[in-house]
Amino acid sequence: GSKDNVNSFTRDMLIDYYNTWYTPDNAVTVITGDVDVDETINLVAKYYNKTNDYSNVQKRHTENFNPVNMPVRKDIIPENASTSSVCMAFAVPEGIGKIESDRINILLNLLMAPNSHLSKALDDFGISINFSVENLQNKPDGTKAILVEFSSPEERVEDIIKTIYEELSFISNNPPSSEELENIKNSIIHSVNSTFEKSEKLNSVLTDMVLDNNINYFSDTLKNIRTVQPSDLSDTAKTFFNLNKVSICVAHDKTSTSESIISQYNKSSVSKQVSFGALHNPIENINKEISQIKQYQLPNNIETMIIPASNSQKSVISVNFDNDNLNNVSSAGFLVLNEILNRGSRFKDKNTVDSIMAAKDIDVQLYSSDNGMVATVICYNENFNDAIGLLKEKILYPDFSIQEFERAKQIIKDTIINSDVSAEDKLMETLFPSLRKYKSKEQILQELDLLTIQDIQTIYINMLTSSQACASLTADVSNNPNLQNIFHSEFASGFPVFKPFIKDKSCITGHNIYVPNNTAKTVTDVKEQPQAEIIRAYTYKNPENIEDIAKIQLLNNILGGSMSSRLFSDLREDKKLAYHVSSNIYGEKDTGVLEMYIKTTTESPDDKEGSLENVTKAIEGFDRNVNNFRTVLVSEKELEDAKTRLKTEIINDMETDISKTALYNVSKSTQYDKQYIAMLLEAIDKTTVQDIQAAANYVFKNYPVTSVVASKHTLDYFLQQNKTKLN
Repeated sequence: GSKDNVNSFTRDMLIDYYNTWYTPDNAVTVITGDVDVDETINLVAKYYNKTNDYSNVQKRHTENFNPVNMPVRKDIIPENASTSSVCMAFAVPEGIGKIESDRINILLNLLMAPNSHLSKALDDFGISINFSVENLQNKPDGTKAILVEFSSPEERVEDIIKTIYEELSFISNNPPSSEELENIKNSIIHSVNSTFEKSEKLNSVLTDMVLDNNINYFSDTLKNIRTVQPSDLSDTAKTFFNLNKVSICVAHDKTSTSESIISQYNKSSVSKQVSFGALHNPIENINKEISQIKQYQLPNNIETMIIPASNSQKSVISVNFDNDNLNNVSSAGFLVLNEILNRGSRFKDKNTVDSIMAAKDIDVQLYSSDNGMVATVICYNENFNDAIGLLKEKILYPDFSIQEFERAKQIIKDTIINSDVSAEDKLMETLFPSLRKYKSKEQILQELDLLTIQDIQTIYINMLTSSQACASLTADVSNNPNLQNIFHSEFASGFPVFKPFIKDKSCITGHNIYVPNNTAKTVTDVKEQPQAEIIRAYTYKNPENIEDIAKIQLLNNILGGSMSSRLFSDLREDKKLAYHVSSNIYGEKDTGVLEMYIKTTTESPDDKEGSLENVTKAIEGFDRNVNNFRTVLVSEKELEDAKTRLKTEIINDMETDISKTALYNVSKSTQYDKQYIAMLLEAIDKTTVQDIQAAANYVFKNYPVTSVVASKHTLDYFLQQNKTKLN
């Protein structure tokens, strides 16, 4: 609801709501993991089997919905919007069955597929749209809404809306081909099966199954998917995408006027078992897995790892072309190259590539930066040949045609122009002046205008010829030995000879960019909004010792890495300065960065909501917590809790083949090689409270850089109040 609605809440209202809805009879608890079943049930029973007050249960009610019977459109111009956003909604009435729900899901997946009729129609606009289903009532079979959302430059909004209208009408009257439908079916079935790979995802699905009284969710879903016919999806579109009953809200960018909106409108005129006790000792389990990993060096200097995945029907490939000689390339160049790499190839246009990936259920993604290029592939084992062939083709033969180049430039230009002012952008410009990728928005646009196709080709050639390379395969190679043979054969041929693989980067000139920050710096930018976005960052020389890496990660976790962190407890819970506050660590080459982040309300008619003083209070809070880490030991309990949280995050990242493959592939570049994850877990366990204090004094020994984005009024007040400190 609105701000007034939220402000109208009283404590009694919230307690009454809590007592009405948050009762054991209305709750489901699902626990997946390494637990003792009887002990866990007793623990839950301890809290749920108490005498409970159910007197408020009869107060439970849900709102009645009367969907519109005619098209409704609302146009608004938010004060601070830098781009235009559109949301279209279609009502799904209360009480539709499981079959209808599954068919809606299949239809939405069909529409969002990269090679769908809709995606092709939107390709020239350089956008993708998102479909989702929103529950509108607090009951399983309640009224829902299908939402269609996108953002775009203001001048394209009406044309995109018109295209969506045309495409929804098209699917209503033109069923998909059997091949299209079969591709979508396979993709959804594979997604359903992948639920069992991630405990967090499995917990969520199991919870919904019990809440919705749908214990046969998996079998019913798979049955409904397999039996759906092309004509069923057209019928579903006719039923639920009724353009005579659509609701549309368009939030135009702040430069729009009523006249310009009307002008633009007129121009367009419109299955596994769940079990417990799988991981009694995570480090022991990971060490066992590591012992089974095999490593090789190919004649072209590509280092490879084969990571076994027993009984897996899927294969995952992760490739890194690691490069430290690209610091002088502008971010505009990488952005354009990324756009080109993720479309077609010299031999196949985007539509052909998308059709192959959809038909074979292959996912190929490439990303380039001043660190080189990263590529990932996910495919089913029977399609491994096609997947690795497509990967090689996209890497070795990008489509550097003038048409694709100009299209990519325009897409990137639109994206940059419509991007919001960000405290992170101003911070990175200041922290890393030697890296061209962190130039200002204006500078990037200038560089974009000057870019030629020859520039992009030069970047690409340098990226391949001056890199060291590693490639990892996670697959069931024991039952499919041909996968390893194909993997090595394909990577041993066609690629250039890469630089010999080295782990000590201290001798690489382009890698050593760390410069101690000897003076405190504050950078600002104006964004007319009632909140200030604040980041305070410290740089330090990235340690290579695994014990020091563990200490800094634990320091960050205690400082602001969770809802139990000090920043969260201090600045949010105690000082009421913000809803969200956190800290984060990352790195650039040999430089580590620890940043503290907060977004705090500064201007409001209600003094209880915000104050111009909040910027200063937030920064003082950051300093207070930093100084406390440097002078006072953290408690043993704080450290143990942080160890548990951090190890849990790492182990969760090892649950899926794709994240595990990426982690092992990145670890290849460390001095610890494939042992990196196991040794990091061991180092976390060994860390002491004295180590955390030592890490704090190491990370925070240099002066910080502070980036503030706020309204001009807020910044003027902040700079005036802190004039002495800042000077």
